[in-house]
Amino acid sequence: MSAGWLLASAILDLGVGDPPAWPHPVTGIARAASALEARLPRTKAGGAVLLLAIAGGSAAAAGLLEAGASRLGSGAGWAMRVALGAWALSGRSLAEHARAVAEPLAAGDLPAARMAVARVVGSDTAGLDPAEVSRACIESVAESTSDGYLAPAFWLAVGGPPAAWAYKAVNTLDSIYGHKDERNVRLGWAAARADDLLNLVPARLTALLLAVASGAPRRALAAVRQGARAHPSPNAGYPEAAMAGGLGVRLGGRDHYDGEAVDHPQLNPGGRPAAAGDIRRAVRCFAVASLLGVAVLAAVGRR
Repeated sequence: MSAGWLLASAILDLGVGDPPAWPHPVTGIARAASALEARLPRTKAGGAVLLLAIAGGSAAAAGLLEAGASRLGSGAGWAMRVALGAWALSGRSLAEHARAVAEPLAAGDLPAARMAVARVVGSDTAGLDPAEVSRACIESVAESTSDGYLAPAFWLAVGGPPAAWAYKAVNTLDSIYGHKDERNVRLGWAAARADDLLNLVPARLTALLLAVASGAPRRALAAVRQGARAHPSPNAGYPEAAMAGGLGVRLGGRDHYDGEAVDHPQLNPGGRPAAAGDIRRAVRCFAVASLLGVAVLAAVGRR
């Protein structure tokens, strides 16, 4: 089967985004997880059941929608595949969130920039200075290039919409339950480990693509070699280090969570502090890397 539908999905997502009046399937995944969570013990076994049920159900739903549309004709099946693929990607929303930070920051409206970046990061943002706001936003763009765009694109190429929506379910469960707090440490264990595994290849592919997209591949890859493995995440350090090196900025360092300081390794420590203009450059790197990645995946994909 031709993989031209994957390119069409990417174009639809980047050009149009999600229909504003439609509920996003990720919202349905989160609601289903919340309903099932209430019936499960907060143990590793309960977390494994939650993972299998939600990821399996998401894959089955995507497969049924695709199969049902295909019964109406090949054109309907192709259109459904494209829609499911576009829904699995989040490129336009990523770019819009980043621009919502960059624009007030460039205009000198630091409070508005802090509020905007709070929508895309989990750390405290109230006391951030302009360089720290820029850093936080660029880190989010880099990580989301992998787990929000190229990872679902990778799984679309591997197994079509069912594989991509299984991945989206795992990623959603990890974002909800994978934090190592006392309430979720056991229930979220399976989702966190599965998310690490499913992002293993996409994160490293993303680092390579961001290095190429940045126009400074040697510097970007040097930053990856130097700092990616020091990151507390087994995957996030790769795209973040590549973005840091490619842009020539310094990422990582101290963040605050609920008022408590947490020090992360610096990525590209010889780089300069980030600024609002670097957010726009990060978005351009994301766009180039993503389209290049989708083109490669479409060329080698079998579906």
